[in-house]
Amino acid sequence: MSAGQKIRIQDLRDPILTEGQRAALAFAERNPVELSVDAVLTAANERTALDDFGPQDFRERLALWLSETDENPDRTHLGRLSLYNDCVRYASNRLRTRRFSMSNSPARSSWWGCRAPARRTSST
Repeated sequence: MSAGQKIRIQDLRDPILTEGQRAALAFAERNPVELSVDAVLTAANERTALDDFGPQDFRERLALWLSETDENPDRTHLGRLSLYNDCVRYASNRLRTRRFSMSNSPARSSWWGCRAPARRTSST
């Protein structure tokens, strides 16, 4: 394409969707989600069976992200579902990371104060 050529998208105003795209939109319409901090964190708790999110400073940012999407009239149910699933995944990862870091912290580790065994080298 050379400079100055116009790009024409024929279905920009009224997109022509594939069967898969129509099915995804229909699924999301039939399965609406609640874009709230409580809904996301509850789903993450249920997914992981964990509940220690650590410092709660993330809640305000999560609430802002969810409310901005929730209040956007142009957002499709599929877009809302996609954001919800992303947020639940991030919250679940936060729970798992928190559990891992707490179980491996020096204060909780049974290895605290121990050195790794010396590495053996073969002598010839």
